[in-house]
Amino acid sequence: MPSDNELIRLPSFPNHVGVAVRDVAKTVEFLSSTYAVGHAQVVGDYMPRDEELIAGQDFRVRVGIVEMGALKLELLQPLDEKSILAQFLRTKGEGLHHIAFYVPDFDAVVSKSKARGFEMLIGGLYEGHHWAYMNTDTKPGGIITEFMDFEH
Repeated sequence: MPSDNELIRLPSFPNHVGVAVRDVAKTVEFLSSTYAVGHAQVVGDYMPRDEELIAGQDFRVRVGIVEMGALKLELLQPLDEKSILAQFLRTKGEGLHHIAFYVPDFDAVVSKSKARGFEMLIGGLYEGHHWAYMNTDTKPGGIITEFMDFEH
């Protein structure tokens, strides 16, 4: 059993839950016309510039946000065939892709994650802030963990 110092400290509630979808607009429409959700919108397309990508391959994604009370869903539609999201849709279909946490000490959390054997699948900068998907999907639960040093 790891010592308390070896455990990765997380906030009590995730920043958001990432959901891989085939069509962001249709998913936003379905959720907002079926459930009494808060803010729901297609945010737009995102592709990190080369200098913003710190791990993984280039990718393009369409992003939507749906607020369901305190829970925020980040809907992710791959716009390429090679990204980890496109691969996820091919192998697992639509559904829960990752759980994201804001962490105040990004470097320390990523370092602890790597020490536990979790590879950084992809990571980069978004508006000057770090984010990283850590490969925890091969562990029980099958869910990738995202760490961010900003609240989104």
